[in-house]
Amino acid sequence: MAFERNTIKCYDEFQIEWEVSKDNEDWESIGVSTNVLYVTHDRPIQEAIPARIPFPWTVVNISCHMAGGLDGDGEEVMSAIYSGAFRKNIQGQFKGTKRVSDDHALTYYANLPPKEECPADLLEMIRVGDGRCGTWAYFLKACMDVQGIQGAEVVAVFPSGPSAGASSIWTDQELADIVRIIENKKPEALAIEIPNRQKVFLVKNWMDVSPGKLIHLEDADGQPNTTDLRGYETAKSDKGESGIVEQGVPSIEDPRSIFANHAVVFFKNKTYDPSYGTKYPNSHARGIGQFKDSSLLASEGVIVYVRTHELKHEWYYYVHSTSNALQFSVQ
Repeated sequence: MAFERNTIKCYDEFQIEWEVSKDNEDWESIGVSTNVLYVTHDRPIQEAIPARIPFPWTVVNISCHMAGGLDGDGEEVMSAIYSGAFRKNIQGQFKGTKRVSDDHALTYYANLPPKEECPADLLEMIRVGDGRCGTWAYFLKACMDVQGIQGAEVVAVFPSGPSAGASSIWTDQELADIVRIIENKKPEALAIEIPNRQKVFLVKNWMDVSPGKLIHLEDADGQPNTTDLRGYETAKSDKGESGIVEQGVPSIEDPRSIFANHAVVFFKNKTYDPSYGTKYPNSHARGIGQFKDSSLLASEGVIVYVRTHELKHEWYYYVHSTSNALQFSVQ
């Protein structure tokens, strides 16, 4: 059987009739096998996956199913894969990106507070069923890589300022100024600390957010967080609206909303955000600006620890700015 050149295909029931011959002249039928068969546009690009490890079955299945019948035009393939598996519809609902082995819906930061670190590795994300923004971005990129189509880039987005990897950090003077401001707001505090120098930003939808505001962070049960910093992942305001729907978890009203960075995919002058199922028609600076306008509320803030009693401490999000610029770095 000859396949169409450069045409992507997925055969859910590809049958092979097997025969055997003892003399290479007389052939005897010995049965028929039925399997799934994937045909890619070109030789897969293996850079995103460790050497000698094949692409995950889920990646190959989604890529070939969604782009089946296309001849490898990059924009058409990306559009088909993204719209079919990652994009949020006009009602804010996801079609569902599912693990092929058991039809389990994959999610973005759904298990909060996490029992273990949210996977940053694509293979581990598919095994666990939950992943962070960078993992979702590499997931989308891998769907293009498996077709041998060049050009998809994973890009980190983070607040402007001195950078440390894929995040920005506060200067000593900025941190000192912030602590003084909070001391005036919390005169009863025995201690005020900023345990992490990273600048963080706040995802919509929150209400009553303005520069200089201290937002009390709560744990998953809506109680003041008095345990550790990881409680900020379920941060919500007591006046807040439901947060922006995330990949695979539309039932969570208050998804994780505070991040030090975010990851998107640039391809052919478009920005794709698989974590939130959105697409922007421009890449790089303009695409990031659209991401900020549609998804972010406060683009610069910091997590603050306040101890008001020997046995009691609480966490807050301090809003430093709602209009500061973002920057990006190709990963």
